[in-house]
Amino acid sequence: MPDVSPIWINTIRNKRYNLFNGTTTMNAVEIYKYLIEKFDKVDVSTDADFQEAYRKFFKTTLGPDRQITRKAGQMWHKLYFELLQSLKGKSELSIEKEIENFYTRQQEEKLNAKFEMSFISKALHMVDHNLPIWDRNIRATLLGLTHDPLTRIQDEDQRIQEARRYYDLIKDRIQAAIKTDKTKDKNSQIITQFRVAFPTEEKGITDVKVMDFYYWITYKLLPKKPKKIR
Repeated sequence: MPDVSPIWINTIRNKRYNLFNGTTTMNAVEIYKYLIEKFDKVDVSTDADFQEAYRKFFKTTLGPDRQITRKAGQMWHKLYFELLQSLKGKSELSIEKEIENFYTRQQEEKLNAKFEMSFISKALHMVDHNLPIWDRNIRATLLGLTHDPLTRIQDEDQRIQEARRYYDLIKDRIQAAIKTDKTKDKNSQIITQFRVAFPTEEKGITDVKVMDFYYWITYKLLPKKPKKIR
């Protein structure tokens, strides 16, 4: 695993306004609260409203690199939401078994069965809100990675092994960030800013998810590469 380090953006830290006071952020928080509240109340493998909100919020739409038909894409999402439903109330060992079954079923349906840490981490987060999400926002702002280091790994076992290592690193980094945040002056605390903007009990939105929202906003403020002029 290459040496990685978090990116801290001073211009963002020095903002005098609350980072969470944006319409886009407010909408995202409301959708997230809707998902975690509805997750335990409905059968997510069949509930169309939940699935639509989940797909838009977590962006679990298959990319063009999959090169699959619309019918195959619909089958993939069917299997994914069945996985999500099956994970409810399961132990860590059972969760791993269900994920294994998910990829086995993809192979049976002749779908692209490549292990996708992003999709899996989002499913795991719905079961345990203290588990972080692996996506480009986190990779860029917390690890300083501008690309997914897993995509170039062809061997599936090695890909999963590296995914575990990076995921453990993400968990450690977020816990360290939470610990550091709580030692700051309250006016500078990220988590306190969020709680002021969105009063909520700890069981509703965890500190881990608060930091995820923070990294999501931070990623949007990162300077993007200028487009080449032809």
